Amino acid sequence: NIALLNGGNAVEIPYQTSVDNAGIVLNITCDCGQSVMPLYGLLCSGYSADLPYRQQTVTVNYRGASTTLYVRNSFWDVPQNAWFHNTIYNLVDQGLFYGVDPTHYAPDADMTRAELVSVLFRVSGESPDGSDPTFEDTLKDTWYSDALAWAEKNEIIFGVDPTHFEPDTHVSRQDAATIFCRFAEYSGRDTSQTTDLSGYKDAYQIGNYALPAMHFCVANGLMTGNEDGTLAPLDSMTRAELTSVIERYIKLP
Repeated sequence: NIALLNGGNAVEIPYQTSVDNAGIVLNITCDCGQSVMPLYGLLCSGYSADLPYRQQTVTVNYRGASTTLYVRNSFWDVPQNAWFHNTIYNLVDQGLFYGVDPTHYAPDADMTRAELVSVLFRVSGESPDGSDPTFEDTLKDTWYSDALAWAEKNEIIFGVDPTHFEPDTHVSRQDAATIFCRFAEYSGRDTSQTTDLSGYKDAYQIGNYALPAMHFCVANGLMTGNEDGTLAPLDSMTRAELTSVIERYIKLP
């Protein structure tokens, strides 16, 4: 019998790292007893070190025995003990999020307006309709142009003024809540729920325009307060925080 020494059947290997250098140890059990040995690439089939993000099914063969491992070429900045680890990989597996490059997710980086609209477009499941954004500061055929055209057409997102979108501007938590609320309405959800926000020390900072959306997001558990008792409506939303909000939204009944 072949098994991972630490149990389970899933491992993470940094992108472009060979199995030989991954430090994976096997527990081998036979009639003569047990032994441990490193996992070498020669024992594996189905693994590619150059396939980022996605989980791979790898077969390990040793002296007639075999087992299946689920191997992921992981982001270097998404450690297994991080609170956002499972959420990020869950949504990456669904094709809703991508890394900033093959080795980094940048979980603590602030989410931009272009990134947010692109994620919502993927969540919607819609397809490009061939239209282009109308804003002067957005180019055609960019990585976010189809998503922005869709969001603009359906009034999910608006420009910072009639002619400018500012795709690289960071999104505050209250602005993100407002955009989520519009997306929920577009998806046919009831967004009229309210809740008591007075328990949050900084609830007074929420802009009047964002108040209904913050009620919707907090009432449905999409946004939660920080350990210090704040909602931080004016803070930028990070990429890790957005993955949590999107995962919670997808799980709404």
